[in-house]
Formats: sequence, C-alpha cells, structure tokens
Amino acid sequence: MRLGAIDERAHSHTMNIPPKRSTVFVVAIHHLKLPERLGIGFQILPGLLITNEFREIERNFDPAFFKVIGDLESQGLRKADAVAYTLGDPVHLQQSKVTGDQFVILAAQHIAVLLHCLWLIKDHSAYTELGFIQIPHGNQIVVHSNFLGSSITNAAGQRSTTAFSVEEMKRTTDFVVKTLPLLKYDFRMKQNPSTSTLGSQRGARRVSRAIYFTSVARGASDLGMKVVNYCTVLETLFSTDASELTHKVSQRVAVFMGGTVDEKLAIYQLVNKSYGIRSKVVHGDSIADDAIDKVESLSVELDGLVRTILTKIISSEEIAKHFDSNKEELDRTFLRASFS
Repeated sequence: MRLGAIDERAHSHTMNIPPKRSTVFVVAIHHLKLPERLGIGFQILPGLLITNEFREIERNFDPAFFKVIGDLESQGLRKADAVAYTLGDPVHLQQSKVTGDQFVILAAQHIAVLLHCLWLIKDHSAYTELGFIQIPHGNQIVVHSNFLGSSITNAAGQRSTTAFSVEEMKRTTDFVVKTLPLLKYDFRMKQNPSTSTLGSQRGARRVSRAIYFTSVARGASDLGMKVVNYCTVLETLFSTDASELTHKVSQRVAVFMGGTVDEKLAIYQLVNKSYGIRSKVVHGDSIADDAIDKVESLSVELDGLVRTILTKIISSEEIAKHFDSNKEELDRTFLRASFS
C-alpha cells in the first residue's frame, strides 16, 4: 500500500565522470524545520538518513550531477528545509531487481511513511517533490529522477512550516519501525512500484487501510473531503456492518478513547456531527458559507482524534491484534468494552 500517488514521468541522463563515485539517492523535504544542526543527519531506517545540512553530504555527488539536474533543482536541494538520502552502491540496486527510477519511487514511499509518522507526533504539511539518484556506471554517471506526487496540507487545509526537535524525530523513528510491518513494506526494495493501488483491497489489514485513508485525508486541501476521509478512517477501524452506522461508529470510538462520561459524550457528538458534514459532501449537497469555520474546526478535531487512535493502535501490539480480528470477534470486543 502506498502513501501518495505516483507520477510516472521518470527521467535519466548519462554523463562522463571519473571512476569510483557513490550511488546516492536524495530528495528535498519542504515545510519541515529541524532547529538543531544535524550534520550528516541521523538514521530513520537502515541506510535512510535525514539532515538539514545538505552541504554535509554534497561531496558525495559528482559535479556532473548538478549539471544534469539543473540550477533550480540544485538550489532547491541546497536550500531545502531538510533532505532525506541514502548512500549505497550499484550492487544494492541489482539485488533489489529494480531500475534507478523505480528505486527513487520505492525510497520516496518510505519517506512518505516517515512523514506520516511525523504526523503521529503532531499535525504538519511537510511534503516531497522530485527525487534523484546518482548511479556510477564504469566511467559514467547515470542520474534518474522520479516523483511521488502529494499535496499534503494540515488539518485546516493549509501549508505551513512545522518545527520538530531531535527528540521528536527520534520518537518518529520508533513509529516508523512499528508502522512499516502494518503496511507490509520491505526496505530491501523488492516490491514492484508499477502495480496498481487499491486501498480497500481484500486482505489488507484494517490498520493498513486506515493509514491509507488518513493519507488521502491529509492530501486533500478541501476541508469537506478531509472530513469525509477521516470518517472513512473511523469506519474502517470501528464498523463491521452498515447497520446504525453513524451511532455505532460514534459510540465505539467514544468507548475506545475512554475517559469520563462527559469526555466520551463529547467524542460521540464530534463523530456524529462529522457524519452530518460527510453526508452532505458525498451526496453532493451544499454547505452554507457561515458553516465553513465549523467544518474547519471539525477537520482539526477529527485530525487530532484519528491521530490519537492510530497512535494507540500502532504503539500496542495487543490493541493492534484486536483490529486484526474478524468481524464477529471485533463485535464481541466492542460489546464487552461498552459494558466495562
């Protein structure tokens, strides 16, 4: 399952260079502020690092690389808020059985998981654009570029720069390690990036589908569509049939979140109101101009609610197992919880 849509416009170029150059993948990350200086960066996954000091890794690129990608893209990397990169050799690509441009997509998919896990810490609108890989080939260099398209906005439907401390980034790496198995990702890069995407495919885990629809919500700039997809996340996790859907999902989410009676009631009402907006959007009804602020408020509250729910599930193997159970077992789990 992928977080984001692939733009298949891959490109490659070949230039003559001196031998013994490194294979390097790099992509800029925008609207992500890392206040501390990170030097060569720190590892998010084996071989995948992130830094806010591109100059620390620039020596790994041949000058021909910057000629190939052009001044605009070169300055974009040098001035980016942060960059993610991986160092390797052509053998790694051969073992992975993927082309250079496929490698760029697969690496970008993992960075999309990283950005999703950053969202588990707090809301943000960080995103990536064009990624590049430099591959030595004899006395030449081959440069591939590819694009994992996304249009991430925060819960209010806007783009703004969000700061993350090193401590928050370290917490994120823990989430990445726990989230990748839920998505069936494999950082050995052996997946076929050209296969079609169907977020609701049979066999996909509930949590995996919920993460997928969360990415759809975060990729929507329209507040109504954010609410629609956040409601779909809740349905994916908490519904087992279409009977009394709004009430059942609202009640189960409230029970799962716990707290006082008043806190549970507030969550029930939030989900219930969200379904009212969802119904208008998916059925083509209009929303009054004076209700836009209310929709934005609902989107922000739903974003926080979904974040808390997914964090609880991802952080606990025991809770995650409940959501992996079949419909009958999940019904019994929620029924017992409602009387506890």
